[in-house]
Amino acid sequence: MRLYRKAKMVALIPAKMLQGFTSIKPRSSRSVIFPHQGLGDLIWTLGITKYHKSKYEEVVLIANEIWHRELTNLLDRYTWGKEIRIFPVKVNFKTGDHTVLPTMRELFSDSDFYPLGWFGDSYPVFYPDWFYLDARTPRSFMTSLNTSEIRGEFDTICRKYDLPLKQFSYSYVHLQSGTQDVDPATFERKFLNGVDALTICPHHVFSSPSTKDTKIATHFHEVAKSLLLWENLVLSYYASDTAIVDSALFNLMAATKLWPRNLTVLKRSDYHHFWGRILRGQFKEVPSRSLRK
Repeated sequence: MRLYRKAKMVALIPAKMLQGFTSIKPRSSRSVIFPHQGLGDLIWTLGITKYHKSKYEEVVLIANEIWHRELTNLLDRYTWGKEIRIFPVKVNFKTGDHTVLPTMRELFSDSDFYPLGWFGDSYPVFYPDWFYLDARTPRSFMTSLNTSEIRGEFDTICRKYDLPLKQFSYSYVHLQSGTQDVDPATFERKFLNGVDALTICPHHVFSSPSTKDTKIATHFHEVAKSLLLWENLVLSYYASDTAIVDSALFNLMAATKLWPRNLTVLKRSDYHHFWGRILRGQFKEVPSRSLRK
């Protein structure tokens, strides 16, 4: 598999480099960006919108309408982000989210239209570079969602949701992604090993010998459906230990460079959605297949 992947990359790099490393030459005043429609893909596109805002008068991000709240929350954190226009679309993942592409092309026919990573077999091989090559955007913008001090946000989140958490006194676990979930029971058996520690998780209650900790974990589980992805990032950042399946949350960690201090990433495959060598984040890699029953 590794030899096949390397051979494929060698065969495809010249054309992609010629296309991707040429400078943007706007032909209109508006850039319209249409990436894959998973939340993680859309988050990974925000660096592109930032770069395009410096090249175009208007930047439009076509985005699955179910993620509007999440994306608006993230973009509102930045001066340039407030100027990005989100164009909501309905997406049917069973038939393929690319099926709305012809309609979008026609609707924005007077704009510079950027479909990202849609029509090439090499897309998984080049991810996450592919989006940025298609959009003529420097790789440095992948991790350009700089953030201000977030210490106060931890306290705000705890007060808002009545979470009796103290910084670095709990573990944070997130085991769901858009395409693969990890069985919590298997994770608990192989990773937690019965450790008496408070472990919070948005979609599962990890019990503890401590009744108090179990109660807190249960309460967190009840309010987790109201949490924004950004709030999950803040809580994971201030955890003693964090474990996640690479997903939208991982993309947000990468884009902001807010890496939890003890982060384990359960990667779904050897390349797609996972890019340790590119991002050089402070995390430990574990193949998710090691958590099969």
